[in-house]
Amino acid sequence: MLRGVVITTVVVALVGVAATAASGQSVRTYATKSTPPLRTALFDPYSFVGNSDTADAMAHAAGASYVRLPLHWGSVVSATRPSGFVATDPASPGYSWTDLDNTVTAAEAAGLTPILDIVAPPPKWAFAVKPRGNKAGTPQVSALGQFAKALAAHYDGKGGAAAVHTFEVWNEPNLTLQLSPVEPAVYRSMVNAMAAAVHAVDPRNLVVAGGLDPFENQAPRFVAQAPLAFMRAMLCVSKGAHPHATCKTTVHFDVWSHHPYTFNGPFGHARRTDDVSLGDLPKMRALLQAAVKLHHVVSSHPVQFWVTEFSWDTNPPRPHGVPLTLQGRWTAESLYQMWRSGVSLATWFQL
Repeated sequence: MLRGVVITTVVVALVGVAATAASGQSVRTYATKSTPPLRTALFDPYSFVGNSDTADAMAHAAGASYVRLPLHWGSVVSATRPSGFVATDPASPGYSWTDLDNTVTAAEAAGLTPILDIVAPPPKWAFAVKPRGNKAGTPQVSALGQFAKALAAHYDGKGGAAAVHTFEVWNEPNLTLQLSPVEPAVYRSMVNAMAAAVHAVDPRNLVVAGGLDPFENQAPRFVAQAPLAFMRAMLCVSKGAHPHATCKTTVHFDVWSHHPYTFNGPFGHARRTDDVSLGDLPKMRALLQAAVKLHHVVSSHPVQFWVTEFSWDTNPPRPHGVPLTLQGRWTAESLYQMWRSGVSLATWFQL
């Protein structure tokens, strides 16, 4: 989802604790086993690409420690398969990493940890279901795994490129603008293929799954499946107060993420039961924990819960957006709300 915000309020929210400490006041921090410390990140598909030194510096100054970088699969690989192309080999003819290398290097030079998010579109030869109109199509699962292997190998830190250890699988896969048809089982296969590839390169690598659109939608222009319904189907977990397994298929990832956009304040709930806004994050976390308890989620790390995209529109520039002073307060409160809901990384959109 694309929702704009100005940077000034983000700076206030993210560095408020540091400013308090600098003023000499006593600052107490709290960390428990169930609520780990909260790290902050920024996501902006327009600012953190190419010559991004200014954006990286602003993000670091705002207190962010991570930056989410969308990697359009088709931007680093040839649209037609070259002769002798080996998809798992990052040095194979057909791959071009220069622009992405520059973006990653600039982020790390500014003290930011990159999250590389593989997103559509893939090269034309890698579609299982071709896009049509506003429907994004579906990639070949095997091709995605091969590309993920090359990507992780290129950024393993052993060659000339910087080291990257966090990889996200797609963006809002419950939305036909990003993946169509919306099929949780297909997305599960995509996550498993990518996890197998990047963990084979380095078991320390983290695979981030989810990144769901928060609202069900049946509009003519696009369709979105409700996030909790999509998640239950993907993780094979039943609905209800006492979830049970609905299939035996496991899914391999290390982090589950969500985009909990909210039409009201930082404690607001979605109107529909299976939608997930800020106030509904505990429901999503409970479902994730149920899947882990049922051994449907496989990870060599403690499974984390992240928010990889969130913001409010502001006025200015949008007439019906949140006034800047209120948005500044809501930003701080939303970070606290995410932390209380078990989120360990919160990503703000946009710079």
